[in-house]
Amino acid sequence: MRMALKEAGFNLNNTIFQLLVARYAETDMTLDFDNFVACLMRLEMMFRVFKKLDPHHSGFIELDFQQWLNFTMI
Repeated sequence: MRMALKEAGFNLNNTIFQLLVARYAETDMTLDFDNFVACLMRLEMMFRVFKKLDPHHSGFIELDFQQWLNFTMI
């Protein structure tokens, strides 16, 4: 999965990768195609939202609780 995500343009640290595996993989640590696509779509959306909220490309954004909740529910 890590190599496939990297090929798709997502260079993720170990912590984020482990969270994705915990969320999208089956209990036997396999990942079916549907879950992989769902993972890619979620990552793409989160990256797009972050880039829109970071117009100066600083790598930091500020969100209040409601904004954070809205974006994490996408």
